[in-house]
Amino acid sequence: MISILYELRVKMKLHKGYRVGMLLMLFPLLLPWKGMKCQSSNKNTIRVRQSATVQEGLCITIPCGFTANYKSTFRNATGLWITNKNVTVASSNPSYTRRKPNFLITGNPNNGNCTLTITGAKKEDSGSYFFRFKEPSASQVDYNSSVSVQVTDLKEKPKIWMPDELIAGKEVKLGCVPPGNCPGKPRVQWKKSNVVGTWMKLAGFSFTPTQNDHQKSVTCEVITLTGKIITAQHILSISYPPANMKITISSSTGRNIDLNGTIVISEKEFLILNCSVEANPPARVFWNKSNHIKQDNTIAEGMIWSAINITEPNIYRCFASNKYGINETFMDIKAEKDLQQRPEVTIATLNCIMCNFN
Repeated sequence: MISILYELRVKMKLHKGYRVGMLLMLFPLLLPWKGMKCQSSNKNTIRVRQSATVQEGLCITIPCGFTANYKSTFRNATGLWITNKNVTVASSNPSYTRRKPNFLITGNPNNGNCTLTITGAKKEDSGSYFFRFKEPSASQVDYNSSVSVQVTDLKEKPKIWMPDELIAGKEVKLGCVPPGNCPGKPRVQWKKSNVVGTWMKLAGFSFTPTQNDHQKSVTCEVITLTGKIITAQHILSISYPPANMKITISSSTGRNIDLNGTIVISEKEFLILNCSVEANPPARVFWNKSNHIKQDNTIAEGMIWSAINITEPNIYRCFASNKYGINETFMDIKAEKDLQQRPEVTIATLNCIMCNFN
């Protein structure tokens, strides 16, 4: 480094206009990587972050690069991660005994890569770790720069993904993304509130929602490498056309209506028709009536209709529609006014004084 700066100083004296350009070119080389600690000497260098935090049960990869004896490529090299008590926790050579099976050197030391991966982190994995390099043709190198690993409580949850719109009868894809970016196939299972037991055992799958799935919950359960279960839940909103339509009839007087025969309506009575319908989004409801003489005509809108003028047999139809479809149901009502009702008779008593009945 001293020789480089000396050479730069000489050139700057010879060429005054050369000064700024050379400083801009060499300035990045004089800085360490962002977030990483650099141990540097003429022979050996290492670049690795100073600290790393991972939640319990999850995984983390810590990038690391090094040189040894002025070189960054080697043959038959061995990389080791050790504790400050000289205990090996990870090794690129399977013949070495390592204390922590969940610590893995995922970089290739022959290429100057000392990247460390921790899977299924445990609280006892918290601590400081150092890299050691061995090459058959040279003595081992112990690097003073360490990485401090901290394992915190598990707070992350899986993420459920699905289309923004779910339509009854249309196939969609559901997925559950576990946190932590752990290698290998995640252990995932699904539950649905209208299904008994486990619904699915796949991270991603296709299914066709129905009207019965509306407002039901789906839950993704992820089992971490340490055996803990973390969950995420989503309430399904299923769009579907009007369905399950039904007309009911009642009297304004509160009396029971017998639909098996003709409904006799008293003078001051009227019938109330109610059309129930299930739809998402809510449906627009309107009424028609028809008989053998008159053509269909719209007579009212809304789920409840007070049928004041029902005085003859007729077919009353309830229609419901939304953006996904239209449906209808009907009721054949036989009704007539009670023509046998007699007018009220008021009997008055007269007190007669001096009356002549002859």
